[in-house]
Amino acid sequence: MPKPTKFGQELRTEREALNLSMVALSELTKPHHPKGVHENTIWGIENGRSPGSPAIRRVLNHVLSLERKNKSEGGLSLNSLSSFIKESRMLQRIEFAVSHSKDPEWGIAFSEDWTAFFLKRLKLLEISTLAALEELLQEREAHLKKFIIRWFNDPINVLTFVPRGISISFLSNIVVFEQKGVEGLEAFLKDHRFSPTRDPKKLAQTTKLIHEEIGAKAKGSRKYQ
Repeated sequence: MPKPTKFGQELRTEREALNLSMVALSELTKPHHPKGVHENTIWGIENGRSPGSPAIRRVLNHVLSLERKNKSEGGLSLNSLSSFIKESRMLQRIEFAVSHSKDPEWGIAFSEDWTAFFLKRLKLLEISTLAALEELLQEREAHLKKFIIRWFNDPINVLTFVPRGISISFLSNIVVFEQKGVEGLEAFLKDHRFSPTRDPKKLAQTTKLIHEEIGAKAKGSRKYQ
């Protein structure tokens, strides 16, 4: 196998120090590059198959720098959010209730791809620390539990398992709805829904229906730091 360049060696060392898989690092590059840096490209750089173009190296350096900064300052990063999702008893309570609401009981699965998706949504909403995220989840724990159980009993649902941390995704939808209404949520979901084949208008309308059905009260518009 070819010998990796100095950059390739440093990339692997830094990525592993931040506990990022190649898939996770690839996901984090998507907001900073037209199509993101594919995991195969990262593999090729780390294993000496390619030196990587100057533009690709700049994107990777930028993303790793942001992850280091977030880690040192206690901000949200893929690593910190992954740990939170795996360790939060609050999320476990919600997911346990959702999984046991199904017959037969659903399994619960973790994926860094989903976590990167949840992280991107939180950053778009300017929720930048674990403390802010935890506060919002605590405020809405009972509501989120009812909401997700109700959602997974709606025909719009296409899953047959519970993704770990799914409460964070629903939380972001609810926050957008509370701040901007159903039209604002539809606009948000056009670019930031998990499956591009889903109809954002139908997703937004179903969110509104369930949110109001279970008696939620809008909390107004504000930024969460």
